[in-house]
Amino acid sequence: MDITNPEALSAINSDQAHKVDKLYRMWGGLSSHLLAYQDGVITLQIHHTDRWLKSPEVTAKQLAECWRKYQPALRDAHSYQVYVHHSGRETGFVTPTKGKDKKQLAEELLQGIQRMHRAQREERVGQLIKGAF
Repeated sequence: MDITNPEALSAINSDQAHKVDKLYRMWGGLSSHLLAYQDGVITLQIHHTDRWLKSPEVTAKQLAECWRKYQPALRDAHSYQVYVHHSGRETGFVTPTKGKDKKQLAEELLQGIQRMHRAQREERVGQLIKGAF
């Protein structure tokens, strides 16, 4: 099964973001998006910040395996190609709430949102890494 139409991609990306990718975004400074799935090849785009310390090759393989594991439509994939892009904008954040008043929390949330990366899916920039499972 090939997945290339925007509606199907959007649904799968949303599911992955809510189940798995949010943890990478908040804690690791890393986000990923499925660009296509054709002929058994997963095509992803990954954005990472300075918080993510793994090499692009390790990152590509780790995230491709994650997508394959958690998305049933991708379980038969035999290989991947991943565009890895370093970003100066944050992919997500965590704001501890204990001991803070509403004004402090609102300020921290606003600062976190301002550091967030925008327009991730439209870009296909960075290093292309290919591999097999």
